[in-house]
Amino acid sequence: MRRSSLMVALFLSAVLAAGCGGQKSDNSTSSAQITPSTPAAGATGATSVSAVSRYDSGPRAADSHVDVAKAEQGEKLFQKYRRPEDYLAVPPEELERDIFATGFFRQKARSLRGTMKMLLEEFDGQVPRRLEELIRLPGVARKT
Repeated sequence: MRRSSLMVALFLSAVLAAGCGGQKSDNSTSSAQITPSTPAAGATGATSVSAVSRYDSGPRAADSHVDVAKAEQGEKLFQKYRRPEDYLAVPPEELERDIFATGFFRQKARSLRGTMKMLLEEFDGQVPRRLEELIRLPGVARKT
């Protein structure tokens, strides 16, 4: 994967996750682990993300399930959509179906399409490196 494609993938992971997770309190300790998973037949390999919390119940424990689901959804998404052009080539309804499991799918589909259009038109298909440019992208804020 080209570096620009990797940057777009990482950026999109943040956009997909924005607004769907729970709040983490200041006194909780959690970490994310990325571990290789057994590849499916014909697959080249995959990774899975699991959230580990020092508390085994409560809102954050439920959020770890959501985090894993979002990571799996992101993997499928990045297999289908490899370049910014790919997000604009499909009808909005198809993109909405593809990201339905992430929650807030209609708004996220609008944000993704708007971001991809802006990346192509204003940033030559590259994810901007400066915060001032990043927060201009649809669906992106300082905490994204």
